[in-house]
Amino acid sequence: RFFGSGQQVPANAQISVALGPSGLNGGCAGFISRTDQTLGGYVFSFCQNGTWYISKSSETGTLSVLQSGQLTPRASVVLGAEMNGPKLTLSLDGGPAGTANDTQFTTTNAISLFVSVPAGVTGVAVFHTFSFSALP
Repeated sequence: RFFGSGQQVPANAQISVALGPSGLNGGCAGFISRTDQTLGGYVFSFCQNGTWYISKSSETGTLSVLQSGQLTPRASVVLGAEMNGPKLTLSLDGGPAGTANDTQFTTTNAISLFVSVPAGVTGVAVFHTFSFSALP
């Protein structure tokens, strides 16, 4: 997890991370933002099979897909997100992939990287070149 100064991270921001999804064994990886230290927040993810998601995680951890799409599977991808007010935009390798609008989560205390694999399976993703930029 990445925490901001004074435990607050600007809510309107651009985030990106390069990841290698080839070791996910059918799983997904990405990051969660506009979250506190509970389970709620917005989830931006890319899966080994090429599927991408913008999702919302409730405070109890239940995921709701806001937008999704499919690309050709690849060995590496730069996963990016822009959060500006209610507008949530996901980009892949610098190009736009999808946009969703939601108003539930408006502040954040942390940004978390994650790996999610099917039950009983071990998976690995390589994350590198993380960047965060606050928007005006």
